[in-house]
Amino acid sequence: MARHYKKWEEHSPRWQREQSRKGLDKKRWNAWLKLSDKTRKVTTPNAYAAGKSVANQRLEGKIKRATEKMLTVQFEVRPAVVRRNVARMSEKDLDWTLKASAKAIRMRAGDKSVKNRYNGSNPWWYR
Repeated sequence: MARHYKKWEEHSPRWQREQSRKGLDKKRWNAWLKLSDKTRKVTTPNAYAAGKSVANQRLEGKIKRATEKMLTVQFEVRPAVVRRNVARMSEKDLDWTLKASAKAIRMRAGDKSVKNRYNGSNPWWYR
């Protein structure tokens, strides 16, 4: 069952003051409630009311999931490097990464331990 969110006006005056201090907008909070169920599942009202668009929130989710997946592939690179470079990936590369197996990711990156090596000069997430 989906979580129920109140309209801005249904919250206490104290809650409204606190959220306004955090930079949330009353109109955007109420507008989030009117979005489709599918859209509300991948977004949060706090982020939407703070000014983050639905597209940006979806992209952040993809980046988070792709980073977690890349960190499980076990490359010989620091996690900070993976995080930074996954954040720079295009949406097309993010979609591919989320669907690919660990072996396919290593092949595309040019891992020498994988038999069918990708013929690129740079690993694709270092662009």
